[in-house]
Amino acid sequence: MGLFDLWETRHILWKRDESFSRKGVRPVTRAELPGLDFEAGADVFMPILQTDPATIKVDAFFDRVIAARRFDTKSVFDPRFHQTVATVEWLDLPAPLTEELAALGVVLASYGCAYWSADLMAWNGGLGIIELNTCSVGRKLTWPFAERLYLRGYCSGLKRLVGHSDPCCLGEALERVRRLDEEHRCPCS
Repeated sequence: MGLFDLWETRHILWKRDESFSRKGVRPVTRAELPGLDFEAGADVFMPILQTDPATIKVDAFFDRVIAARRFDTKSVFDPRFHQTVATVEWLDLPAPLTEELAALGVVLASYGCAYWSADLMAWNGGLGIIELNTCSVGRKLTWPFAERLYLRGYCSGLKRLVGHSDPCCLGEALERVRRLDEEHRCPCS
């Protein structure tokens, strides 16, 4: 397959569409490809980054990074790769990265996506996005760890989105946040 040659590697990462917590993710060799139950348009192949295997998980709403945390991921070649141990090490992202993520959030909002999360890994001397989630999966796992932090960031993002868009198109929830803010009851005030 051309990807092995393109990435000059003996292993590539196969990530099933329905993967979650590293289930459905594994390295494969060229010889294994014919036997894979690959679903075109859903599953992906990606290069294996040979750097720090930790994942930086970022949750955001519109152009606001709500929180970032380090998740100690094992190497895909480590036999314990699929054993999940929840770690929460909160991080402050560098300003240039935060600005790039904010710009990404504005673009995503133009497609109707306000809440999003990204997984980043060490790559090319910095951090690169390896996965972008535009559904609720991140909220279910992270909000219980820091409810106030997430609520503040979420409200801040809602306020920015209301100011950036036509409020009548954003629905009743955004109007409710605006009223709470006017009454000084919004946690992001």
